[in-house]
Amino acid sequence: MLKNPMSHSFAYEGLMEAVVKYEIAEKIAPEYCSDPILRYNSCLRTIEKEGLQPRIDFDEIY
Repeated sequence: MLKNPMSHSFAYEGLMEAVVKYEIAEKIAPEYCSDPILRYNSCLRTIEKEGLQPRIDFDEIY
């Protein structure tokens, strides 16, 4: 899906932001609405499938 290594960390960050929002949406959604949990699960599956990880920050500059 993604070719550039930096794009992996940006995708991870965006998906994790969405996960947080879907957790909030699930709490306020009507009982019959399963959209937030389905989208939440989709984000987590994409992170796992693509092997996405957060960006690693370095303390030292070489």
